[in-house]
Amino acid sequence: NSCYEGGARVPFIANWPGHFKPGIVINNLIASNDVAVTLAAATNSKLPKEMAQDGYNFLPQLKGRSAPKGLRNHILIEAGNSKGVVTKRWKYIANRVSTEMEAKMKAAPKKVFWSGVDHHNYRTEKLYPGYWDADQLYDLDSDLYEQNNLINSFENKQTVSEMKALLRSYVSDLPHAFGEFSDK
Repeated sequence: NSCYEGGARVPFIANWPGHFKPGIVINNLIASNDVAVTLAAATNSKLPKEMAQDGYNFLPQLKGRSAPKGLRNHILIEAGNSKGVVTKRWKYIANRVSTEMEAKMKAAPKKVFWSGVDHHNYRTEKLYPGYWDADQLYDLDSDLYEQNNLINSFENKQTVSEMKALLRSYVSDLPHAFGEFSDK
């Protein structure tokens, strides 16, 4: 229910005796849309034509083979009015709300959440010091618990630029606007 690691980084455990090599650990970025593609491959099935074909099959990795060339090196995560881009090392989170929502948030600071309502989002605002920041950048190699927002650090300006460009590439095709990342 959030773009933070506590809501986005979820262990995936698979067991298929005789098919999967025991003890395999996959450290690639795998998203929920990859699960359907992988299950279809495991059952020799085809996905419905109307289903988005944007996932990667990680069945070979479950069988102990190396990751295929061209496997993604970033993913989009989203929860409500928050969207983010994650690489193995970096995470950029953008919180964007409508002008009406922004007015509500300004009228009741730290009471109206990015989701637009007055509620505690699993105490996320207490777990993550940067929760109220519209833009956030985290170095997951050194800060897996996302306690130090690096968005304003001079040495990460290029990374911020790259991550914003990645988010724009994901969001630009969506049917709804998301702040400055959309052309709509």
